[in-house]
Amino acid sequence: MQSGMIRLAIIAIAAFVFLVVPMVFYTIDQREQAIVIQFGKIQRTVTEPGLHAKLPWQSVEQFDKRILGFDLETQRYLTREKKNLDVDSFVKWRIKDPAAYKTTMSGDENVARSRLSQIIRDGLRGEFGKRDIQEVVAEDRSTMMHIITEETTKDVADFGIEVVDVRIRRIELPDDVSDSVY
Repeated sequence: MQSGMIRLAIIAIAAFVFLVVPMVFYTIDQREQAIVIQFGKIQRTVTEPGLHAKLPWQSVEQFDKRILGFDLETQRYLTREKKNLDVDSFVKWRIKDPAAYKTTMSGDENVARSRLSQIIRDGLRGEFGKRDIQEVVAEDRSTMMHIITEETTKDVADFGIEVVDVRIRRIELPDDVSDSVY
């Protein structure tokens, strides 16, 4: 009789551990940050790694804390002297405020990439339009990238995103422009 009660108690404790503990505790890796959501509203942001507790009816959504990056599609930009250039560039960014990121970007990296791409393309278009080919290729390239990085960071601050760096990988003259130059 007593051994049956002990077995029943052990089974009850094991069931409690396996069913309730995962509903109450969660872990955050050092490369992640998270938000705790209750009934569709963000309750808090968790940025410290480790074991954390939540209420069983709350959910946790985790986001990458590392620097993320992507290549922008090659775009054609017009310089001050009305010459086209094909520009290949990339951006490095990170999620700075997970709650704002979830609210504005639905927590979706693809939405963030699309929005960032548009803002950076607009910035590049403006900066290329202020310079001639010589300035873009040789002289002002790092200044341009610094300006675009700063302006983009300001533009996306409300999205919970920080732009770490924008770089031009390659600048090429279109075939018709190359023929006229050479």
